[in-house]
Amino acid sequence: MGCEFGRYIVEPYFLAVIMKIDITSMFFNSRIEGQTATPAWGTSIGQNKSRDCRIDDFKQEVVDMVIGMTYKSISDFDNLDISKGSSGRDVITCSVFNDIYINNKKIENSQYVLLLVREHSKSHEGRLLISYAPYIKYKGIENQSCIDKMQQRLGCNKEGCWFVYDISIKNQSELRFSAVVVNATAPMVYSKTIKSKNRSEEWKSLIPDNKKDIPIPNSYGNFIMALHTKPFLLLAGISGTGKSQKVQELAFMTCPDGELRNEGGTTPGNYCLVEVKPNWHDSTELLGYYSALSGKYELTDFIRFAYKASQNKDVPFFLCLDEMNLAPVEQYFAEFLSVLETRKKVENEILTQYLLSKDRFSNCELQKKVLVKEDGDIIEGDKQYKMEFLYSEKDAEIITYLKEKGLTLPDNLFVIGTVNMDDTTHQFSRKVIDRAFTIEMNGGKMSEMFSPESRMLLEYRDEPIPLEAFKAEFVRAYEVLDDARFTKYKDVISTRIPALLGDSDGTAEADSINGILNETPFRVSYRVQNELVLYLSTLIERANFPEPDQIEKLIGEATLAILLEKVLPRVQGEQKQLETQKGKSNVLKDLKTFVESHFKPEEETDANSLYNQVLRKLKEMDDKLANYYTNFF
Repeated sequence: MGCEFGRYIVEPYFLAVIMKIDITSMFFNSRIEGQTATPAWGTSIGQNKSRDCRIDDFKQEVVDMVIGMTYKSISDFDNLDISKGSSGRDVITCSVFNDIYINNKKIENSQYVLLLVREHSKSHEGRLLISYAPYIKYKGIENQSCIDKMQQRLGCNKEGCWFVYDISIKNQSELRFSAVVVNATAPMVYSKTIKSKNRSEEWKSLIPDNKKDIPIPNSYGNFIMALHTKPFLLLAGISGTGKSQKVQELAFMTCPDGELRNEGGTTPGNYCLVEVKPNWHDSTELLGYYSALSGKYELTDFIRFAYKASQNKDVPFFLCLDEMNLAPVEQYFAEFLSVLETRKKVENEILTQYLLSKDRFSNCELQKKVLVKEDGDIIEGDKQYKMEFLYSEKDAEIITYLKEKGLTLPDNLFVIGTVNMDDTTHQFSRKVIDRAFTIEMNGGKMSEMFSPESRMLLEYRDEPIPLEAFKAEFVRAYEVLDDARFTKYKDVISTRIPALLGDSDGTAEADSINGILNETPFRVSYRVQNELVLYLSTLIERANFPEPDQIEKLIGEATLAILLEKVLPRVQGEQKQLETQKGKSNVLKDLKTFVESHFKPEEETDANSLYNQVLRKLKEMDDKLANYYTNFF
């Protein structure tokens, strides 16, 4: 039996171990004519004695999969029955799981047993194996019982062909299987001219892109979802809550081994901190300017970093605008905000209009003549000159590039601004708020600062999270609905989303977000609806494309996120401006009623669930309004 092991990432708040298994070790209802081979029902984690394989030779993924099994191990071997299996095996560990998932779908009232066994045979003496066979029985319940439920959950009938390609243990108690359905209604019988290897290659081509399946730490989920929708994010909160560090952590999490790690300094090469100054009143501080006095274009850290991102297209680059609102944002950031809205998908890239056109650099020379008294390199009449380089070698490379191509926004560049709200800062205009996602960071448990996990946040990873986890796949909602994977959701999305948001022309139904905001300047329009659909498309993909009648919860999650991170940051004003129902209520109370009526979960949820976060924010803003004025920040 062959085996391969997949990605492993240490999670700050949960254990997530993924074991990539051989796809011929756990498949159902398939055969090759003339052959009687059955699945191996296990993945080896050590070879026979002749290979001299020791536990210290194991990959980290293997070690941690075994550690994950110990959390659910039992000592009651009397109730374990493996009599149907191969003889000559010693059971080392028996792990019993009751929280079972297949493609992120919960299997209710189920049990599944994993075994760590040592084999005793001529060919595999001493080999260690993780076994997940259907005949393993504990307390009278076979694994096959759970497999039957998984098959139903995948939409397969009893004859349907499917296979498992990885197994993971999450949160110490959740056993998760990832599977692909080959044929939901009939077995797959292959011609005897087809080799087992050919079948495996065909099935491997059906496995989803693994790069998008890498687990993301819980504490980063909302950041990454927002950036995946749009590459501009605001982090708001009181001073000292780690807003700037969060951006740095994302860079460490994604920086690959090589030059970007070896540039010197204490931060990755895919991270740049730009400190905003109170005297910034135009874009020259970010986009530079041509100096007639020096004869050169004054480059900025922003330009240098954007250029570096364009030269490393496969790596996420994170620019942190620290204390972004110390100066009026719409003044120094106007060009960026406008160009951001020109993003367009062209084949597999997202392109923009010019942030700086190449014409702006047409008069820029790399050298200039300097008059000298001593013997020089150039003689014109009785005057002597020498050539002087205007730029460093790296800056000259950038100027040469800008003269040829100008500067657009690379699709691997993510701009994150940190925001404090006090008497030293400026309010945001709706132009800025509308173009960004806003996430609040107001601290957490103080004891977490001393945890082992916190020490790992500013360390490089053996397997960095790839660009695909952050980079948007779509820019426009119609691109989502035209994609073959999403066409089955077209009717649901094009009906439910407009109904929840309501028309923006003042005619919205009362039971909608715009219906509540009708008499205010805070109504939402096409941009918000577009980004809600983009956000929802990511949720659907990460849920492995459930059936259209099963995405209502995902629609709710996307709507709550947009409400919290796009709509509420717009809302501010005095009591009179926000009152509704002829003064009997206000938009915050009405939005709370709307959220409770549409998105209240059937069961009680965690205090930090998105639903509860939205309710807390609405209450906080409503309480502030009791003092005659409220805002999000």
